[in-house]
Parts: sequence; C-alpha cells; structure tokens
Amino acid sequence: NERCEKELKRADDNYDRKVAFYAKLNDLRPLPEDWAAIRRKCFERDNYICAYCGSRGGDLECDHIIPIAQGGSNLLSNLTTSCKSCNRTKGARTPDQWRAA
Repeated sequence: NERCEKELKRADDNYDRKVAFYAKLNDLRPLPEDWAAIRRKCFERDNYICAYCGSRGGDLECDHIIPIAQGGSNLLSNLTTSCKSCNRTKGARTPDQWRAA
C-alpha cells in the first residue's frame, strides 16, 4: 500500500536524522578530564555563584547558556555556573526562553 510505504520512508528519514544528530553531539562532547577542567574554570570565573538565582556554593553545575540542542557549544564563553535546581528547571532552553515560561 502506498500510504504505508510513505509512512515507513518518513520513519526511516526521522531515524537517520536522529542518528546524525546524536553522532554530532558525541563529536562535540569533551573528554571527561577536559570537562572537569572546563567546569573548574567556569566556577572560578563566576566565583561559585549561580548566574540565575545568585546562590553561592552548594551543588553547582556548569550550564550551557545556549544549549547544545540549539546549536550551542562547550566553549567557556557559552557556559555559566548554575545551581542544580536552576539548571534542572532551565533544561534545554536559553535563559530568555526559561524566564518566559
């Protein structure tokens, strides 16, 4: 049936796009030892203060200002210090998108 063939083709195309997307993410992901150094530099630069709520210390994470899923990078200029709570609620959104929600 022609309709079934179209649906199968679309599913295959979607799968291929997803595989390519995740392959690209793996290429962008720093090695664990490099990521540890990047995080340390980010925390030091930001004085261990969450960029979103202003809390100091605690359970901090390194947040992508422009998420990788939206074309962001792992460059220090795209990273900021975030407390775990802010980072988890922000998710894969930019700060503006998060605040608008």
